[in-house]
Amino acid sequence: GIPLLAALDEQLVAVLTSGAIKLLRAEFLRADGSEAVLPELLRRQELERMEEERRIQVFLTPEEAVAALRSLSREVAGLTYG
Repeated sequence: GIPLLAALDEQLVAVLTSGAIKLLRAEFLRADGSEAVLPELLRRQELERMEEERRIQVFLTPEEAVAALRSLSREVAGLTYG
């Protein structure tokens, strides 16, 4: 079941904690007029620059990302760019 699958998440926890993988905030993606997804999803580097320049929260903090992953309530989804 889910607890068995959750045991596989420890490697993902390590890369989320290190910042090697970042999770986008759903609120940012859903915001009216979000520049992140129109006309296509921006690359991570562009999103990081947007976050820094505009002082907005685009990504979950590493702590928030790990908590979302460990919540067992399907708060994390994957999408690859390419």
